[in-house]
Amino acid sequence: MAEESSTVDIDTANRNGKSGKNEIDLVPSTFHLSDTITSDDENGDYSYNKMRNVAQTSFPCSFKRYLLAFIVVLAFIAAYSMRFNLNLEFREMVLNMQGNSSVSVGENNRSNIKVFHYLWEPHLQGFALSVFFYGYTAMQIPGGWLAHKFGGFSILSFSMLVSGILTLLEPILITTGYAAFIICRILIGVAQGPIYPAMIEFWKEWSHPNDRARMVTTTEIGASIGTIFAMILPSVIVQRLNWSSPFYCFGIIGIAWPILWIAVSSRTPRSHNCSCMNEVSVGKESDEACMPEYNEIPWKLIFTSLPVYAYAIAFFCEGWILFTALTHIPKFLLLHREYDITHTGIKCIIPFIGQMIMLFISGFLSDLFISRDYLKPTIVRKGIYVIGNVISAACLITIGFLDDLNAALICLFTTIIIDGATRSVMLVNPLDLASPYAGFIMGIGHAACNLAGCICPLMAGHITESMAIERWRFVFGITAGISLLGAVAYIVGGSAEEIEGISSMNNKNKYKSLPTADSENVHLLQKENASPGINDK
Repeated sequence: MAEESSTVDIDTANRNGKSGKNEIDLVPSTFHLSDTITSDDENGDYSYNKMRNVAQTSFPCSFKRYLLAFIVVLAFIAAYSMRFNLNLEFREMVLNMQGNSSVSVGENNRSNIKVFHYLWEPHLQGFALSVFFYGYTAMQIPGGWLAHKFGGFSILSFSMLVSGILTLLEPILITTGYAAFIICRILIGVAQGPIYPAMIEFWKEWSHPNDRARMVTTTEIGASIGTIFAMILPSVIVQRLNWSSPFYCFGIIGIAWPILWIAVSSRTPRSHNCSCMNEVSVGKESDEACMPEYNEIPWKLIFTSLPVYAYAIAFFCEGWILFTALTHIPKFLLLHREYDITHTGIKCIIPFIGQMIMLFISGFLSDLFISRDYLKPTIVRKGIYVIGNVISAACLITIGFLDDLNAALICLFTTIIIDGATRSVMLVNPLDLASPYAGFIMGIGHAACNLAGCICPLMAGHITESMAIERWRFVFGITAGISLLGAVAYIVGGSAEEIEGISSMNNKNKYKSLPTADSENVHLLQKENASPGINDK
C-alpha cells in the first residue's frame, strides 16, 4: 500500500452487525487505512492492526473544531439579536400620541440626535413581534430538507446573509408603512427558519460521536447570549446614536458573518483547506464517510417511527415550558406582585447566564457518560430530559401560590436554567436517531417547539382575561401537566438508538468515492462491506 496515510473512521461499526455483516467490536475510532487494513488471504479476510482509539486519548485538530463552534456561536448571537431587538426598539419608537414627531434622545439629551416615534396600537405591536415566528415555524421542516440537500455549511451562510440584508431594510420599511414592515419580519423568520437544521447538519459532518453533545450545546449557548444582547444593546446604541442604529449594527454583523464563515470553514472536514484537518476523520462512520453528497430522505421510515414522534412531542412540551417562563410568568409577577423583571438590570439576565452554564454542563456530562460507557445513550438522554421536566413542573405549580417575591423569582429562574438541560437533549437527539437525516428530524422537532410558542400565548391570554390569580394558577397548572406529559412521552417512545432501517437505507447508496484514500483502499473498504464480518472468522 501507499506510504502516505489516508484516513477513514469507524464510529459504531458494530451497528452493522444487525444485518450479519461487518461485526467489528470496536469503540468509535479513527485509523489510517494504510496502517491498519491488511489482507490475510485472497478470499478477502481482513485484519485491523495499529488501531488508535482517538476518542479515548487525544483528538487532533480539536482546537479547529472548537474554533468553528465559536464562529457558529457568533452566528446564533447575531441571529437572536436580529430576532429579538425589536422588543426594545418599540420602547423607543412608539409613543401614545397621534402622528409622529421629532424629539431628542438619550440621557445626555443631545439636541442633534433625533428620532421619529410612530403610533402603533398595542395589538399591532404584538402582531409585529409575533409574525417573525409565523415564517420561522413554517420554514422548519422545509429548512430541514434544504439543509439535508445542500449541507449545513451552505444553508447557514445563506440564512445569515439574507437575514442581515432584510434587517438593514427594517428601519427604511418602518417609515414607509406597516404592511411593508410586517412582510419584512415574516421574511426574516423564513430566512432564519433553517438555522437549527443547518447547525445539526454541519455538526453531523464535523463532530465525533463522543463530543456531539458538547459541540451542539456549545453552539446553542449563542442563542442565550444573543437574547441577552437583544435585551441590553439596543438601549445602549439608541442612547448614543439613534433609533435605527441597532438595525444597522445587527444587519451588518449578519452580512459580515458569512464572509468569516466561508473563509475558515467548509462543508466537510475532507474538503477543508487545512492539511492537518484532512488527516482527521471526525466521527463519520465508514458507511457515511463515503456516501453520496445527497440521498433521498426516507419519508415513510421517519414519519412512521415512534422515537421521532416522541421526540417531536417532547420538543413541543419543552417549548411550551420555555415560552411560559419567558412571557407569562413575568407578566404574572408584574400584575400580582408588582414587580417588573425587565427593569431590574442584571437580574433579568441571570437566568440566561445560568441556562448557558447548564447547556454546557449537560453536554459535557452526556458525552462523558456515553463515551466512557457509564450509561447507555438512551438512559442518559431520558434521564436528563425527565429530571428537567419534573423540576420545571414543580416550579410552575409552586410559583402561583408563593407570596414571597424572592421565592417566586427563584422558581422562575430555576425553570429557565433547567431548560438548558432539557434543551440539550432535544438538540442532539436527531443525531442519535438518524445521523444522515439529522437536519430534517431537527426541522420536525423544532417546528413542534415553535408551534407551542404560537399556541401557548393564545391559550394563556384567553384564560387570564379576568386577571384573577386563580386563572394564572390554572395556566401554570396546565403548563406543569404538559411538562409531565412530555416526560411520559419521552420515557415511553424516546430513544437514542438509530431508527431501525436507517442503515439499510443508507447501504442502498453505494460508496461514491473516498476522497483521501487511494484506489486500493477504496477497493478494500468496498470489498469488506460485502464480505463476512471480521469477528466471524
